[in-house]
Amino acid sequence: MELRDDSNFVYPDLCTIFRQIITALRAEIISSKIYKFQDSAFYTYLTLKQKGKYMDINIPPVIALKICRMFDTPILINERIINDVGFCVTKEMIENALNNCPQNY
Repeated sequence: MELRDDSNFVYPDLCTIFRQIITALRAEIISSKIYKFQDSAFYTYLTLKQKGKYMDINIPPVIALKICRMFDTPILINERIINDVGFCVTKEMIENALNNCPQNY
């Protein structure tokens, strides 16, 4: 979501700014890891690599997922979370999704 001020100047959204910072620092986004689910909230790390060193940044899931889409990087989920709060995907669900998918998607 972009922001506008009174003069109608458009400010970039947080993810775009973050992408520019990552690029300027010559860092690489490796993945997003959804590592915990507690009190109805997911907790996510964004894993970065810079000069051969890896680091995890605790970041809100919605931001991490958007950034991973921007950089085409994997989104990893702790298997325990999938088992505890996930759902089973059936063949019928997949067929229904494929049959009802817009043509240009």
